[in-house]
Formats: sequence, structure tokens, C-alpha cells
Amino acid sequence: MPHAANTSPRGYAPFLANYYDYPTWRNVLDYGARNDGSGDQTAAIQRALDDDGQNGSRERRGVTSRPAHVFLPGGTYTLGSKLKLRIGTIITGDPQNPPILRASSSFQGDTMIQGSDGKDDVFTTRCNCSLIIFR
Repeated sequence: MPHAANTSPRGYAPFLANYYDYPTWRNVLDYGARNDGSGDQTAAIQRALDDDGQNGSRERRGVTSRPAHVFLPGGTYTLGSKLKLRIGTIITGDPQNPPILRASSSFQGDTMIQGSDGKDDVFTTRCNCSLIIFR
């Protein structure tokens, strides 16, 4: 299936009881992110990374039976702080129109995306996180 913006959800988490309702594939635009370079998009993208499909968060509750395939359509996303990946998370973009993550002028630190699903943002060996960058 093509990974185009504004298409129906795809993918299932077969080890969940209500796996047809769990949002395996997420488009960050559906979570309020803007890809026009304006404003801080950290919170909207983080919501896409964290969504557990039950109005809650996957933070510190991540298991591989609750995967997330987070899609960033082409454009520029300004980040004011780091994004925290969760267990079983993959971030992808369109190789024909790749997304650009840009740190804002007020960005603190040197890490834009961190594999983190433990206490105090400590990367744990259980965190199976992936970032796929197409050039």
C-alpha cells in the first residue's frame, strides 16, 4: 500500500484484543503537526509517537505488541525540544519528498530524537526504536 498523506490507516497489532481499533500507522498531520516550518511541532509529533489508541500514552508502557509506524509527510518540522521514541516505534518519510526536522533557535541540547522509554529519559536496552532516513 502506498504511504501517502491523508489515506486510511493501515497495519494491525494482532496481539491486542481490539487490534482493528489500534492506530498502528500514524500520520503526524492527523495529530496537529504542521510541515510548513512554522511554530514548534514537538508536542504534535510526540502525540503521534505516544498515542495508545485509548486516549492515553504509550510512554513507559511500550511493548512490542503496541507498535507505532509514524509517518512524516514531506516538509519542514521545527522542534523546540527533543522527541522521545517509544518501544516498537518506526519513523518514516517519503523518499521522493523527504521531511526535514529543524531545531528552533531556542532548542536546548544536542539530541533531536532520543530512544527513550524508561525513567528519567534513560535509554533502556528494551527500547526497540528505529529511525529511517531516506536521502
